[in-house]
Amino acid sequence: MMMISRNNIKKEIKDSSFGEKMVSGSEFWSDFKKRLGMYPQAAPAKVQIAPVFFRRAIAAGCMALVLMGISYYWMLDPLAGITQIQSVDVVASHSAVLILEDEAGEGVILWVVDMEAEG
Repeated sequence: MMMISRNNIKKEIKDSSFGEKMVSGSEFWSDFKKRLGMYPQAAPAKVQIAPVFFRRAIAAGCMALVLMGISYYWMLDPLAGITQIQSVDVVASHSAVLILEDEAGEGVILWVVDMEAEG
């Protein structure tokens, strides 16, 4: 392949033997069609894609599930379910402290026995 300078490109193309090898358009296309038959190519298999309606419905359903999960997370009370007393300080005089778990009401009862009210 010959190098053509940018400045003399028109002159170089006219002087080269490039123009002698050119064929007419009809001859080119007939030769092209002959060669095309030599290398047959199968059409690509069509991929079945769900219609646009179903794709959008699936995407909307997924979005709804994500939004429901996020909203459920925000609605959770951080202290819900904690029914445990770690420590109790009773300043008034008393005889006993009872801690009872109320399973029916899901709560805890703190009962200070014989507490004297100072008046």
